[in-house]
Amino acid sequence: MASLPPKEELQRKGYGYYTEGRLERLAQLSVDEILEREIAFVGTPEQVAEQIDRVRKISGVTEFSMIVNFGGLEHWKVLRTLDLFARRVIPALGLEAKS
Repeated sequence: MASLPPKEELQRKGYGYYTEGRLERLAQLSVDEILEREIAFVGTPEQVAEQIDRVRKISGVTEFSMIVNFGGLEHWKVLRTLDLFARRVIPALGLEAKS
C-alpha cells in the first residue's frame, strides 16, 4: 500500500477503492469469512465462473485481482490454475482471453 500513488490521484482516476482501508481490513478476516463473503473464489472452473458472474453483476464492481501464486504453492499448480482460468473460466463468462 505504501507504494501506491497519493489518495487524491487514486480517487481522481477511479481507484478510490484502494484508499478506503478495505485491503487492510481483509487481513483481519478468517478464511471462512473470506469465502462466505465471496472475496476469494475457490472451486472448479465452473464454480469459479459462477462466483465471478454473481459478483460482477453487483453495481460498481468493475475489476478483480487474481492471485494464484500464494503460500508456497508449487509452480506447476500456479500454471495449471492460470491455464484452467484461461481455457474454462473466461469462456464460461462469455469473455475472450487477451494474449
